[in-house]
Amino acid sequence: FLEGSDITTTQTVYIYAESGTTPNCFDETSFIVTINETPQLTLMVPTCSADLNTYSVEFSNNIPTAVLTTSAGTISGNSIIDIPSNIGSVTITADNNGCIATSTTLAPDCSCPIIDDAANPINVNTCEGNPNGTLQVSLGTNGDTIKWYTSAAGGTSIASGLSFTPADSAIGTYTYYAEASDTITGCISDNRIAVTLTIEPIPVADTLNDVGGCEFFVLPNLSNNNNYYTGANGTGQLLAAGSQVSQDQTIYIFAQSANNQDCSSESQFEVTILEEPIIDLPYEVSMCSNESGIVTSTPIGVDLGPDYIYDWTPNNDTNGDGIEEAIFNVTQAGEYSLRIYTIGNTINCGGSLEHIVNVTEAPLPQDIEVEITSEGFELNSGNRVRAIINNDIFAYTNFEYSLDDPDGPYQTDNFFQNVVGGLHTIFVRSIGGCGSTLESAPFLIVNYPTYFSPNGDGSNDTWFPLGLADPNLTNNVVAEIYDRHG
Repeated sequence: FLEGSDITTTQTVYIYAESGTTPNCFDETSFIVTINETPQLTLMVPTCSADLNTYSVEFSNNIPTAVLTTSAGTISGNSIIDIPSNIGSVTITADNNGCIATSTTLAPDCSCPIIDDAANPINVNTCEGNPNGTLQVSLGTNGDTIKWYTSAAGGTSIASGLSFTPADSAIGTYTYYAEASDTITGCISDNRIAVTLTIEPIPVADTLNDVGGCEFFVLPNLSNNNNYYTGANGTGQLLAAGSQVSQDQTIYIFAQSANNQDCSSESQFEVTILEEPIIDLPYEVSMCSNESGIVTSTPIGVDLGPDYIYDWTPNNDTNGDGIEEAIFNVTQAGEYSLRIYTIGNTINCGGSLEHIVNVTEAPLPQDIEVEITSEGFELNSGNRVRAIINNDIFAYTNFEYSLDDPDGPYQTDNFFQNVVGGLHTIFVRSIGGCGSTLESAPFLIVNYPTYFSPNGDGSNDTWFPLGLADPNLTNNVVAEIYDRHG
């Protein structure tokens, strides 16, 4: 070799020297030249670990015997593993007996991927005392679980999973926050989604005692969220405050939360409708007296039973117990008025109708005068009979009259129209049946033709008084004939 030549392979190199003169003296020595190969390192693309806390990189090395070292992580086979993800680069060195090679690679991006916020929150509204419902959300992409918190940021997770049942029991609104996360990487969504539990108070239904109404009952006003119904649990007909209830029935008061219809309570009461008693009393009543002038007691009124109050004017409490009797036994003429009330459990109804009875003392018939008038001189030609009692033409209204029959029928008019000819009797009694019946003297109604023509033509050839069927009367009839000059 010439000085300066490159030796590229391992070999023994000899150095030979000679004197060049005679005697030619020479000498020789040798040494071994060892050529070591420089390693060749190639780093692959680094990859993040599943938890993103570290990354690794594979490499190739052409000299297996080279000593390998790394600036971070651990060499395992042909990989550098467990490189902390916060180290921005890693260098590997291969030393082959002093022949050194290095290679450096940059760290991959091991930051968290985007975790979508939890979605579709299902809030819960429940009633006080009922089991709490379950709050729910759904996952977006990348995340695989939900963590629940009591605050919008920070704090410690109180539960995990897509649903969560709070243990709150007091009335109020409770807000919880759902955070989407990845179990392996621990990556979380940017935002926590609010989900609320609302515990509503049970509304208290208004209460009314059983009531009674006169003809109707007006429903009073109720508190907020309270309504009247004809059926239980908010069924039947909805009745507004101020409505009139006009028949006996059960009324329900249904209270319901405006925010949760399941939160409700109910009460009920009975409505009893009382009607004012309607009775029929005569406006006028005649009170009888006997032949000696002593007035007899005359009862007026109607006894409807113990469920009524009778208010008479004048007072009719005969035994002093504070309760007026239904029947008033009248012994004096005058005006008597009556108001009747129906007795209810909570109210008495009635009294708006005043029944007035005028009681008069009915006189007894003492004398009958019979007055007969006729419109023609033919049998039954409009004969009218009037009875005049006690010589007073205005006293007839106190009596009843019957023609020919003491058993009647009786009439209040003292005139009898179109009375047939013949013998008759008028019977008179006091209105109301006071005393005995008075009989008039028999009276005879006789009619006669106003002319006759005895010319033998068979028409009106004879003249005879009409209405005298009784031969005893006929035998006593005297007919006197005068000429036209009297």
